[in-house]
Amino acid sequence: MGLAAAVGGLAYILLVLRPDPGAGGLAGAARDRAVRLIEAGALLVAATTALLLLVVHPWALADETGRWPLRDFLTTHFGSPGSGA
Repeated sequence: MGLAAAVGGLAYILLVLRPDPGAGGLAGAARDRAVRLIEAGALLVAATTALLLLVVHPWALADETGRWPLRDFLTTHFGSPGSGA
């Protein structure tokens, strides 16, 4: 949903609004609102990615005692930030 908001907002600005950099009035207000939508979508994507990486994946790997192997998970290739997971 966040990705759709970010990409959709960007497409809306580029394809529909096409305002001049110094546009004011309604075009500037619409551009500013679309930029806020893009920012909210990007923050949502970042938050859900962090939740997935730091909570969901280690929770699935918890042992019988309930210990989350967070440190062990983050040292793997799958858990590293640049892995695209």
